[in-house]
Amino acid sequence: MEIDSIPLVIDNPKVMPMVRGHAFEFALTRLLEKSLPKQYKVSNPYMNAQLGLHDIDVKIEEVKTGRKWSAECKLSSKGSFKYRKHPTLGKIPSFQVKCMRSRTYTEKKAKEVAPKIGVSWKELVVHNDQYRSADFDIVASSLANAFYITDDDGHFAYSPGDIDKGKGKEYLDHFGINQKQCFETVVFARSEDIIPKNTPGFPCRRKVCYDPDCGFVPNYPTVWLKEDRLGVEPPWVLIDELPSLL
Repeated sequence: MEIDSIPLVIDNPKVMPMVRGHAFEFALTRLLEKSLPKQYKVSNPYMNAQLGLHDIDVKIEEVKTGRKWSAECKLSSKGSFKYRKHPTLGKIPSFQVKCMRSRTYTEKKAKEVAPKIGVSWKELVVHNDQYRSADFDIVASSLANAFYITDDDGHFAYSPGDIDKGKGKEYLDHFGINQKQCFETVVFARSEDIIPKNTPGFPCRRKVCYDPDCGFVPNYPTVWLKEDRLGVEPPWVLIDELPSLL
């Protein structure tokens, strides 16, 4: 590829989401290296998921014990910041995480994979673009993408004033958060804590689900934000609280 064409390729609307997603993996690794206690080692394993290997975005390892955790990096859903009705806390600020598989299960693939992971192939087909909680240990997301829009030229643009009728900008201004701080505001949750059977009031939304309390991660899990300070409601935590999940 010619050097002067690289910016044009990266800026292509079909390419940019993938570039931003991979960039988040490396940015998160750098943030974790700064934030986690020295007992943990963080890395970005190079794995080719096309070969059927488990694709780990970020690996966290406790050096002394050898315990390992896999973190799945998922950007927040574009422009998803919104005041939503929480089951018990009323209408509070929130955003959603775009948490779905890039490679969906066909019937043929589902029949091949199902016996290996102990679920029915029909269940995999119903949830063909969803992760199981066993696929990774922790999901990580950044606040930033929730304040992005696609502008009239088809480019991604940071524009809090256009989010939720201006409430996006009001929220960020209240806490004095700029664009860079948005990217560095990262939230984490255990995969098992965001599946329907462990989140009362949030059943599986698949119209044909064989188990309403299934073990599949929702496509768009919601992150609830605190109004009195920059923080998140359980089961999500900020980066400085991540050791509590490990």
